[in-house]
Amino acid sequence: GPADPLPPYLTDPGSELIQAAKASISQVTGKSPRLVCGVSEADDNVIAFRTGLPVICMGPGERGNKARYHQPEESIGISQLGDASRVYCATALRLAE
Repeated sequence: GPADPLPPYLTDPGSELIQAAKASISQVTGKSPRLVCGVSEADDNVIAFRTGLPVICMGPGERGNKARYHQPEESIGISQLGDASRVYCATALRLAE
C-alpha cells in the first residue's frame, strides 16, 4: 500500500552512469565530486526498483550550515543553476555516446 517503505538500492560506483556524472561534474566545475551513500525514500527508489536500472541522485545545493534540504524555504543559490544544467547535459551526452 501507499505506506509501505520503498526498497533500498545501491548503484555500483563503477557504473557507466556514475562515471559519466563524475566526469561531467569535474569538467563543468573543475572539482572532483564526492560520492556518498544516503538513506532516504524518494522517486529514485521507485525508478531503481521498478526498472532495475542504475540510479543516482545529484544536484545543486549548499553544504554545512547553509544546507536547507527538505526544510521550510528550501533553496539553492541562483548561481548554481547554470552549472547544474551543464552537468546534466554533459552527463546525458556522455551516456549517449
